[in-house]
Amino acid sequence: MIRSRISDCKRHSARFTAFGIALLAIATAVFPILADDAPQSVPPQTAPPKFVPLKPAAAMKVLTDKGLKKLKATPTSIPWVLADDAKIHEKLTEFRKAEAAHHAAAKAAKDEAAQIVKDRETLSKAEPRYSELKGYADKPDTIPQKVAARFRSQQEMMQALQQDLNDQVNTINKLRPKLAGKFAGDMPPSLKSAIADWMLANNNLILAYFPAKPVFDELDKPYRDLAEDADVAAALKSLGKKNHLGSPDFDQDRKAMAETEATAMSGEVPFYREGALDSVGALLNETTPVIIRIDSVNGQSASWVPTEVLTKAGIVIGPTAPMVTLNFTGSMKRTVQCRQIVVPKLRFGKYVLENVKFLAMPDDAKDLGFQLIGAELKSYDQTPDRETWLYKFVKQEPPKPDETK
Repeated sequence: MIRSRISDCKRHSARFTAFGIALLAIATAVFPILADDAPQSVPPQTAPPKFVPLKPAAAMKVLTDKGLKKLKATPTSIPWVLADDAKIHEKLTEFRKAEAAHHAAAKAAKDEAAQIVKDRETLSKAEPRYSELKGYADKPDTIPQKVAARFRSQQEMMQALQQDLNDQVNTINKLRPKLAGKFAGDMPPSLKSAIADWMLANNNLILAYFPAKPVFDELDKPYRDLAEDADVAAALKSLGKKNHLGSPDFDQDRKAMAETEATAMSGEVPFYREGALDSVGALLNETTPVIIRIDSVNGQSASWVPTEVLTKAGIVIGPTAPMVTLNFTGSMKRTVQCRQIVVPKLRFGKYVLENVKFLAMPDDAKDLGFQLIGAELKSYDQTPDRETWLYKFVKQEPPKPDETK
């Protein structure tokens, strides 16, 4: 009996063992062990090599072998410069002057804009205050009891109210002419003048930038190459944090160049508004600063420019230029005989329109100014910002091939 039971247990154990082996075989077939899942030895991480500073003499030799010379140290700086550093800085004198003039003009326009906001607020308070005080002066019996209670006598009250009235009159007489434009809705003349000065300074800076940029790059590129040189970097680090490439003068040139490319050579240009139309600063034929009105309102209008402006920009009106008759209706009814010409380039900051058709206006029509129809700018998104007085151009990206289907 006992032997029979032991035999049965062995038999059942063998069955379970065989069953387990079969399950393991099936699981292995269905879910093979991946090599990545197998335990792997992790290689020890190697720390970056510790920086070993060069001896001062060795570090200086590295820099001098690269053509660098140490300038006189200051409490915060030890400049290492190339031989042309001072010469290039001198060549950029006119550019720095133009950048400083632009900075001053931009600040003056922004300060005037901020002052206009304050003046408008002051005037908005002075006008109702004047009306209130004028009523008291004309009809003293309408003065509220709480106002009269502030004074010891009727005479003292009337004197104080009259002085207050005179102050409001002076404020109104001072601010109304300053804030009133030529026409209803026009901007204040003082702000328009400040922005016009900013436009001129902006375009003069662009004119100074063209010749200055290649001169600047003559020195900036070698300095950038040296900054990426591992030996130079190690030598400067060995000598201490105060040591750097480039003179303080060239740092000044770098800042002026960066500021110019972020402002005058960007897609944002100064503008002012007259009525419903905006006028922006532009550069005609890459030579002549101009103020040009953008007419995006009148679809039947045209682009025109005074002949004297074309002459100043070196654009010649050929004898075969087609004659065009321009008829004006309404309050400015007149007929103007002009010629159709093509302006090679018209620049707005970094953007340039090429081969733009204009009508050359004779001298007796130069009062019409310089105008560009909005259709010429159809490839640009335009946003006039009346807080910063910057007209923002963004060139539209051409549609991708799959977007045109």
